[in-house]
Amino acid sequence: MLTRRSERVPVVIQSQLNKNCIRRNLGVSEIEEDSEGVLLNIPSFNPIVQGVAINKPAGSLIGPIFSNHCVDINKSKVYSTEGIFLGPVKYLQSKYEN
Repeated sequence: MLTRRSERVPVVIQSQLNKNCIRRNLGVSEIEEDSEGVLLNIPSFNPIVQGVAINKPAGSLIGPIFSNHCVDINKSKVYSTEGIFLGPVKYLQSKYEN
């Protein structure tokens, strides 16, 4: 979710995933040749599920992948559900503060 004035806009987040971080947390052997991946977070279109405002500086995604820092959310790219690139999370957070 991206908060825009009083409106929430669903977004897609594309992040670089550190596969070895996940393997480490699962207790599985790391594979150096296969350490990078892509993680896509897609919005829920269920009106009961609200999501998290990622453009707020205090906004963070929850779950084991994010709490174990297997993804650098600040470098993640944000797209509208129509596929328009909106910018990296860090940029959107800086615009929210202004």
